[in-house]
Amino acid sequence: MAIKGMTNRQAQFPEIGQLRKGGEKQIRKRKDGTEYTIWGNDLDHFRFTSEIPEAVSAFEAVYDGQPRMINVLLPFQYVDENWEAWQEEYVAGGLVHRCDGETMVLWQKADGSYSHEPKPCPYAGGKQRTKQNPGCKPTARLKVIVPELRRLAYVTVLTNSVHDICNLDSQLRALESLRHDLRGIPLQLLRSSKTISTPDEKTGNRVRRQKWLLSIEAAPQWVGLQLAAQEVAALPQLPEGMALLGNGVVDGVTGEIIEAEWDHEIFDENDEQEQESPPPTPSPSPTNGNTRPLDPEKVRAFIRKKAGWQDGHRLMDGEPIDTKEVPRVATVMGELFPNLDNKMRQKARHDVLRYLIGVDSTKALTMAEALAITDWSRDQDSAQIEAARILEAIAIEAGQQELPLAPM
Repeated sequence: MAIKGMTNRQAQFPEIGQLRKGGEKQIRKRKDGTEYTIWGNDLDHFRFTSEIPEAVSAFEAVYDGQPRMINVLLPFQYVDENWEAWQEEYVAGGLVHRCDGETMVLWQKADGSYSHEPKPCPYAGGKQRTKQNPGCKPTARLKVIVPELRRLAYVTVLTNSVHDICNLDSQLRALESLRHDLRGIPLQLLRSSKTISTPDEKTGNRVRRQKWLLSIEAAPQWVGLQLAAQEVAALPQLPEGMALLGNGVVDGVTGEIIEAEWDHEIFDENDEQEQESPPPTPSPSPTNGNTRPLDPEKVRAFIRKKAGWQDGHRLMDGEPIDTKEVPRVATVMGELFPNLDNKMRQKARHDVLRYLIGVDSTKALTMAEALAITDWSRDQDSAQIEAARILEAIAIEAGQQELPLAPM
C-alpha cells in the first residue's frame, strides 16, 4: 500500500553531486553589515561539487585539472526523464515559482507552502521585470551517470544559459529519435567555445562574446560501430519469402534449394553423421536452423566449430596461419564491407575478427580458423548481412557497459 506523497513517487537514483559551469560564489558584507552574494565567473571547464568526499576524490583522480569533456551515461529511457528545463524565480528564502514562461506549475503561497494549481506567470511577456527584480529565468538540469565514479547515482548538470538549453534539448531528442532508448549509450558531455550574441549589462545593446557552451554527443567508438552496421545493413535484401542458403536461395513456399554450394558441415547444428538413406525434404520454412543469414552468435559458434575449437575453447597448439594466407584472408574479410572507406573497413574487419575468434589480427589466426573464415565469407551475400549483424551486436554491447557498483 502506497503512502501518498511518500511511497508513490517515480523511480529515482540518489544524487551524488553537481557539474557546474561557473566558479564558486562568495558571500560579502556591505558597510552596514548586510550580506550579498558575488556569483563566480563563467568557466571554460566543468567544476564538480559534492558533499561526499569519496565522490570528489574519485572524480579528481580521473578528471584532474580543468576538464572540458566528461564521459557520461543517461539513467533513464526518455529525454523528459533525464532532462528538465523551466523558468524559475528564487529569493534568499528559496524557490518563488516555476513556470513554462506563461503558466506557473509550482508557486509559493503566502503561508510558505507550495501549490501546483496552474496560474499565469507574473513576468510573462516581460511584465514587472526590472534590473533589480529580473523575475524568473531559464534553469535546466540534466541527470547523468559518470561511470568513473563507480556509483549508480546521478550527477546533476546545471545551466541557466538559453544557448545551452537549446543545444542540449535538440541533441538529446535527436539521440532519442535514433535509438528510442537513451540508456546505455556512451556519451560525452562537452564544453566548447562559441561566439554568441548577448546583451551588454551597461548599455543594453547586443554584443558578440565568446562563451563556453554545453553540448552532448555519442562517443566516437560507439558512433563508428553504429555507422558501420547501418551501412552494411543497407545492402539489398532478398524479396519477402526468399532466404539465402550458401550460394543458393531457398523458396519460402516450396522449400526448393537453387544452386546451393555452401559446405553445410559448418551449419549442421546437431552434427549428425551422413545417412545412407536420402536426405529429408527441406522444410518449407525459411527460418530453419540451416538458413542464412544467421544470427551473430550462431555464426560465431559454427565458425569456431569448423576451426576445431573444443567445448568453446580455442586450441592453443593449432597450426599457425601461413604468412601467404594472411593478406588473402584480410582481403576476403574486407570485401564484406563494400560501402566503407579503407579506414572504417579495416576497423570493421578487426571488430568482426575479435567477435568471431577473439583475436585482433589476422596474423594471430590458426590455419584452421583462417580456412573457416574463408569458407564463411565465400557466400558473400549472406556473409555481408551476417557481418552487419555482428557489427550491430558489437555496437549494442558497447552501449550497454556494465557499471561496477560501489556501496551508496
